[in-house]
Amino acid sequence: MRLLPLGAAMRRVSSSSNCWHAAILWACFPNTSIRKAANHLNVAASAISRQILALETQLGTPIFQRLPKKLILTAAGEVLIGHIRQTLKELTRAQAKIEELKGLRRGEITVAMMSGLASNLVPGTVKEFRAANPRVKLSLTLFNTGAEIQSAVANGEADLGIGFDFTKDGNLKVLARAVGRLGAVMAPNHPLAKRTSIRLGDCIDYPLVIADSSSAIRPYLDAAFTRAAIDLQPAIETNAIEIMRHAAILNNGITFLTPFDIEFERRAGRLVYVTVRELAHDAQALMLIGHERGSSAIASVLAELLKTMAHIDIRHVPYKSGPEAVTGVLAGDVSFVFFTVPSVLPQVEAGKLRALAITSATRSALVPNVPTVAEEGFPGFEVLAWYALFAPRETPEPVVARVDADLEKILQMPDVRDKMAELGAEPRYMGAAELTRFVEIESPKWGELIRASGTVAE
Repeated sequence: MRLLPLGAAMRRVSSSSNCWHAAILWACFPNTSIRKAANHLNVAASAISRQILALETQLGTPIFQRLPKKLILTAAGEVLIGHIRQTLKELTRAQAKIEELKGLRRGEITVAMMSGLASNLVPGTVKEFRAANPRVKLSLTLFNTGAEIQSAVANGEADLGIGFDFTKDGNLKVLARAVGRLGAVMAPNHPLAKRTSIRLGDCIDYPLVIADSSSAIRPYLDAAFTRAAIDLQPAIETNAIEIMRHAAILNNGITFLTPFDIEFERRAGRLVYVTVRELAHDAQALMLIGHERGSSAIASVLAELLKTMAHIDIRHVPYKSGPEAVTGVLAGDVSFVFFTVPSVLPQVEAGKLRALAITSATRSALVPNVPTVAEEGFPGFEVLAWYALFAPRETPEPVVARVDADLEKILQMPDVRDKMAELGAEPRYMGAAELTRFVEIESPKWGELIRASGTVAE
């Protein structure tokens, strides 16, 4: 910390009693002499003594230990001087933010980021930011791991950090986040490029370019290949996403990345993203972080621009019920809502609401002209509301088997299927074993999304 000259410190406080106490305490430490403090403040030493006594009376405890030729701070005095220093430090920071907003300073922002984002999300953001803030210097620093980025922001080496799957840190706050699903990435002329969805087994006949163990991607891939009982044999293993992208373009290979990693190449027609069924539930959280104490004003401007360019600034507004949420959209209180098709179909047909997209993997028979979210530019997106029949764990197996068989017959009845179709539901029978496997997949999928979003029960 840079200690201020006493004259500067005095100019930053008013003449009120408490501020006068603060100025004297600041003057006496580290000088530790009433006479020296009096000379700095250009007042009588007796006036300082009276003010110190008044402050100690107000606090109910001594703040100095009085020795023959000097004063030594007590524990209470140490606490108080720390508070004064912090207050002046915050004032300096506030003044800097105001000057930045007024354009009186050039300013400098340091962004810590993963290498994969260096040639996609960040360059476009930097270009737009520099056009609006030509006097601000940007320092972009690449790191290999999320832990390194978090450390840089926490230690003040960087103002902002952007990367995937950051862990929770009390010194940091998440400014924005978005979820990107891993999928297969390949050149447009690849034999699998025209497919809408593939399996991992389809990929093993081609050179695989895989993220190494230091990457946040690798644990997802290892788990997926293990579940599929496929021995992962990469042709290239690297921690550089640039190499993964170029190998896919030049060597007819396949790599596994999120849409965030190949945004520029997709727009340029150099790479395509194809959904992988075994990875459909594996999502990475793209996160923008800053220090808990806040960032400079100009860094906050860059943060907002990054959120806009990444399309990750959606604010969730909770409602107590579905009808209240729909009313919120009709009233213009919120921009959109996720809801079941039959519940909002009357408002859509009446022109009061507009159906933007269907969250299922295929279009709905109720609104066949409404595209899926995946068709709108988010490959692999699929969210379904599903219902199943459960029984207590202790239920005897013969009872479970009987209910299972009856339920299968019921779901095949035409009148039941017609009624469910009217409700926007598509009946699908799963036996006990298949349902168990389905729940084992769904639970970690939604658990990860809940943790990534910071959602808590209320």
